[in-house]
Amino acid sequence: MPAGPSLSFSSAAELARADELLRAASYVDGGHSYSARDVSFYKTAATQVANSEAEGFKKDYPSVARWMRQMRFVVEETGSEAAGFGAALPSSGALTRVSEQASGQFAASSTASSGSKPNKADRKSAAMERKSEQPKEAAKPAYVKGSTVKEVDCKVVPMENREKALPVQPPRGAGATNFPGVGKKGTRYITTAIHYTNGWPHVGHAYETIQADILARFFRLASYDTFFQTGTDEHGQKIAEAAVAQGKPTPRALCDMYVQGFQGLFGRTEISEDQFIRTSQPEHYKIVQDLWKKVSDKGDIYLGEYEGWYMVREERFVTDKEAEEWKYLDPSNGKPLQRMKEPSYFFRLSKYKDFIVKLLTENADFVKPEEYRLSLISRLKDMEESGGLRDLSISRATFEWGVPVPEKVGPDGKKHVMYVWFDALTNYFSGVNFDRKNAKYWPANMHVIGKDIVWFHCVIWPAMLQSAGIPLPQSVVVHGFINDKEGTKMSKSEGNVVNPHDICDWCAPDTFRWYLCRGTEFGKDLSFSVSDLKLKHNAELCDNLGNLVNRAVNLCKGAVPELSSDKSIGVPFNVADLRSKFCRAMENARTCEGATLVRDASAATNKWLADLEPWKLSKTDPAKAAGIVRVCLEAVFVLAHLFAPFIPRAAEAILLEKLKADKILPLDALQELDKNLKAGAPVSSTSVLFATFSPQELEIDTPVMVRPSAEETAKTPAAVPAEKEGKQQQKGNGKQQQNKGGGKQGEQQGGEKKKKEKAPKAPAQPPVQLDMDQPLYSRLDLRVGKIVHVENHPDAERLYVEKIDVGEAEPRTIISGLREHYTLEEMLGRQIVTICNLEAAKMRGITSHGMVLCAKTSEGKVQFAGLPDGCKPGDHILVEGETLRKPWTGKEVKKHNVWMDAAKLMQTDDAGIPCFDKKPLTVNGARLHSDFKNAILS
Repeated sequence: MPAGPSLSFSSAAELARADELLRAASYVDGGHSYSARDVSFYKTAATQVANSEAEGFKKDYPSVARWMRQMRFVVEETGSEAAGFGAALPSSGALTRVSEQASGQFAASSTASSGSKPNKADRKSAAMERKSEQPKEAAKPAYVKGSTVKEVDCKVVPMENREKALPVQPPRGAGATNFPGVGKKGTRYITTAIHYTNGWPHVGHAYETIQADILARFFRLASYDTFFQTGTDEHGQKIAEAAVAQGKPTPRALCDMYVQGFQGLFGRTEISEDQFIRTSQPEHYKIVQDLWKKVSDKGDIYLGEYEGWYMVREERFVTDKEAEEWKYLDPSNGKPLQRMKEPSYFFRLSKYKDFIVKLLTENADFVKPEEYRLSLISRLKDMEESGGLRDLSISRATFEWGVPVPEKVGPDGKKHVMYVWFDALTNYFSGVNFDRKNAKYWPANMHVIGKDIVWFHCVIWPAMLQSAGIPLPQSVVVHGFINDKEGTKMSKSEGNVVNPHDICDWCAPDTFRWYLCRGTEFGKDLSFSVSDLKLKHNAELCDNLGNLVNRAVNLCKGAVPELSSDKSIGVPFNVADLRSKFCRAMENARTCEGATLVRDASAATNKWLADLEPWKLSKTDPAKAAGIVRVCLEAVFVLAHLFAPFIPRAAEAILLEKLKADKILPLDALQELDKNLKAGAPVSSTSVLFATFSPQELEIDTPVMVRPSAEETAKTPAAVPAEKEGKQQQKGNGKQQQNKGGGKQGEQQGGEKKKKEKAPKAPAQPPVQLDMDQPLYSRLDLRVGKIVHVENHPDAERLYVEKIDVGEAEPRTIISGLREHYTLEEMLGRQIVTICNLEAAKMRGITSHGMVLCAKTSEGKVQFAGLPDGCKPGDHILVEGETLRKPWTGKEVKKHNVWMDAAKLMQTDDAGIPCFDKKPLTVNGARLHSDFKNAILS
């Protein structure tokens, strides 16, 4: 037995403590990280046990033994080990993966504590052992170290000048155009809100347009005759003022400049619009004026006088009550509201109150998600108390940049231009009436908009159309805001606005699109995180889909194999069932759900392939092995079509370049996994879909940000700094740009070179004084939780990803290692004990925000801690007889080893009652319970 580290201790006492600490750590189920001291201690303990000739330690110290098995995985993955340690550990074949965070911290502490470089001979031996367990037929993808494959399909789209549209439009990928001869299933018309041309595009513009593009591509692939429109809103006082402020000769010149910027971004992110409309087009003017005449002929427009508070940012008057509540300042930017009195044409919006209420209450599909429809109904009811729905001012006579009203001079002797919203909303109708052949697409099927303009689209717009006798759109689908990674609203003064070009400089368009779709449920706010984007890319696009495609195209050896008659092969998923669920989600604008369905199907196919191991069967049963590979290729073919709306370039590469398909098929033409491909057809394996982000690149969590001006910074002394951004760019971004396909680094919006600025430091906060005498248990926050959603972890076979309601505004994401103990059906809807103030930890690429408490026997059996009847999510779990104290924060809990110390005192008693320090745990005075007696709680 090789010698271990020189540190030694008495076997009885110290090994028992190591075992106790390891039990408390719950390193698999809880995802907790180790301190350097703990890792060094555990490693030394395990090494001494490994060097011991006694065989009874596995029984006496089961946690140490289990830890030893898991540490071999860490040793092999990190290449960091103390001298002789790796050789003393068992084979890697039976190991369980530990969390990425624990792996990384062990690597760092092991190198530091050993004082030696990694043992290359042992690493090589471990690598050879792993290699022997992998399929020899499958070449490593480009993102695996040591690969000889260099070409990557999905690359960065470089952009020299962000102020201009791309001179050559990049390929837009699968689903960018309608199939020939479509129309039997009907039409689909998808729109975005048109983008205001008073500034360069930001990540919110990209988010909305990409979501709408995903829907448009889906409907094209689903064989609908689809028309997708986006564009720019170019009129209003705000545009006129911005043109003067920016030194432009006319408002039109300002709009021309920013239109180029929007078209450049949309070209870079694979937007497949059928029309880019501008409200300054003469054709639009004519149709808006025709609509005005129809409404006027109905008697719904009259000339009056408006006096009130005007908000320039939103181009609207606000009520006196709103102005007073806001202290006569725009709540968004702090600029003063303007008191105005002027003649104005009015639209009789009040006349359509009952119509709007009926529309919203009786048509549940008109506004999606439902929360926004219910909010509108509530707002309309509240307005009844203050006089009801008021008529709407729809013209201005104090500036000229807008669509002139049909009456060249009003009865007041003044020239009026239309209120910007009357003009802008009409773009949806005018856009399909420039060319009469496109009139068939009205009414629109989906207006995709942000939650801040719901009122205009769901109250004012349908009232205008009803007055003009024009059919209403079928639905308005509403998305949330893009916030920063902390959930804070983005603003230039905070220095947290993300320029989408800064992301696209190092990120392939498909990756950007995938993250914006998978980052949050449609309708909810998205906390934009560069780290999460990269992790989703690695886990879902590389390790999941990319790995599956790479396996399939390499195992087939250049051609599609014959089918096998062996029925034991089975299939990883049913095509008809998957397609039905996918189409139902997408038709209801649940894009995140649709993406999750295909991601899960890809993961299921990976698992199915790994279970059948055709690389091993190729020698003993080559026909069966070939049949397995055939089914795998069929699955890849089907999945590529379903992934296409989200990652169109990758889907096109799979189908046309790797599988050499003649064409991309409509979704309803996809068959089960034995009829889509022809035996003998060529297959290419000369490239991979994506390149992964390296560990060094994953550490860079800050995009190049849009910095506040000196004037804005001076006004905002507490501006949020971008900590260490300069160092991160110098150390990581250059390499990252090169690895991911390039694009120019360090450009601001508008193409100007970035100047180095030292961000202002936030004022230091006084340290929080902890009460070190506070009872140990009361420092923790244990609550009743309810599992409202659960799914398999996409990249870990033993983990679940749960959404748990713990009485907060939103459910928490918590990861647990319970797949060996409970089915998905047994998990869903169950009430459990949740520890809510552990510091968040990433486990295989997904962040866990807590831990589920379970009882565990010495034989490895696991059971949820049982809760009494009548408790609800958020109820606190207390030690019997004690009162609730303010729990510590996650950082404080970690720093002071609160959970580590508390866990040593948590177990069930002789009656199976969960206890802390032999005192029962209770909810609302009633005790918890368990079937396991004298079991550990962790």
